[in-house]
Amino acid sequence: MFLAASATAVAAPWRWSGPARPPAGESVTYTLRGPPGRAYVVVVFAGARACPHDNLPGDPAQTLDTRGLLADGGADTRQLSFGEGRSTICAYDDGRVVAGRVIRAGPRRDRLHIKASSEQSSAAYDAVVTATGYVGRAVDSLYADAASQHLGTVTVVAIPPNSRCRKTRPAQRATRTNYAVVGGAHFSVDVTLVNAFEASRSQRLCGYLTAQRRTRGGVGERTVARAQISSAQFESDDATGGGGPQRDAVLRVVAAWLVFVGLALGIVAIARRVMARGELGSRGGVPSLPGGRPQAGRGDHTVPVAGPPEVDASSPGYEFVQRRRDEEVGFAIQRAVGAAADVYRDRLRVILERQDGPEWLDAFNRRRRVDMLAKGHGPPASYGSFEPRAVLNCLAYDLAGLQLIDLAAVDAARSLCGLANAAHHPDPDKPLTDADYQRAWRLYSQITGYAAPFDSHRG
Repeated sequence: MFLAASATAVAAPWRWSGPARPPAGESVTYTLRGPPGRAYVVVVFAGARACPHDNLPGDPAQTLDTRGLLADGGADTRQLSFGEGRSTICAYDDGRVVAGRVIRAGPRRDRLHIKASSEQSSAAYDAVVTATGYVGRAVDSLYADAASQHLGTVTVVAIPPNSRCRKTRPAQRATRTNYAVVGGAHFSVDVTLVNAFEASRSQRLCGYLTAQRRTRGGVGERTVARAQISSAQFESDDATGGGGPQRDAVLRVVAAWLVFVGLALGIVAIARRVMARGELGSRGGVPSLPGGRPQAGRGDHTVPVAGPPEVDASSPGYEFVQRRRDEEVGFAIQRAVGAAADVYRDRLRVILERQDGPEWLDAFNRRRRVDMLAKGHGPPASYGSFEPRAVLNCLAYDLAGLQLIDLAAVDAARSLCGLANAAHHPDPDKPLTDADYQRAWRLYSQITGYAAPFDSHRG
């Protein structure tokens, strides 16, 4: 449907060409034809209407305003997007309306499908989700090349099986959540959910496809497609090349042998203990504790020696991890950093490799550099390997770390990063103290959930 152009237009007639029912929210290509070399202004209004002849700004129905120039051939292409319902495209030449067209947006074409399988890993809690589908062109794309303009994000979250998937995408930093960026119309990406089955082997996975879309209320990231799958629909290991029934039979045989060996060892241990007691009884001896102290029995009136009083580990003065003899405070802190990194390094690397590919370390360094520059700091030195400080920094500041630890642990990781930097670059004016390395090991426990490990070398 074309609207009447102004009679003031001269030379070649102005006209629009393009789809009559463009998909709602997506960017599509329209061509404006008219006198060669003429500058023009394009204004899009919500609803079906006549083009205003004055083109005054501030119209509440106006959703788009762009400018262009007709080439020597008398044509120019524009990338336009429309909300649901009807919209009106108006072209102005020197403030006069020269061409108009009413269009009606069609249904969205975006779609999402997910399938998943459990992954045998060191934690045995991960889920691998394969997301496939179609994503329309990004709103108001600057380029006509559609192959490079289909941008979106797939987000997947694991929830209890009796819960419902939310209509809107969850936060990408939430636990048991991960995402992947898609850049093609027809996409297929893998998203790994680390510790998806930590709470239960029965889970529901919710998938969301988001992209920049236009609505009557403006432009923003919208959830354009959703999908879900329950754990009962996960691919079996037989379908993914895992061995199927034969492997299950082998596992059952191995489990039976392990139970048999465990029972045999238990019987042998009990027999040895009974024989040892019998020998002691025949000699009339009394079992002793280490250090030569007699052990109290039913017929023995010896009072057992009391051990040292228990110490409260939460007490500020309690040194729950001792330094090694003649060890500097900085080295003790670096041991805490290394121990925390060892807990998460392998699983964190799996996430980064699946997310960023073979060049995952370079991608991590780039994100870290951008983040530091955005905060007003100088460019940081790149990590040449996934050393302990790199692992800790990834846990503290990179999105991949939030697949493994919660927000409280993130705060602890950031505090430990500060201590690690202070230990790596000591300041003579602010020397580290005993309280600093004790705090470092407390932060280790907050990050990993483990007590400080026993150190056989401590003095």
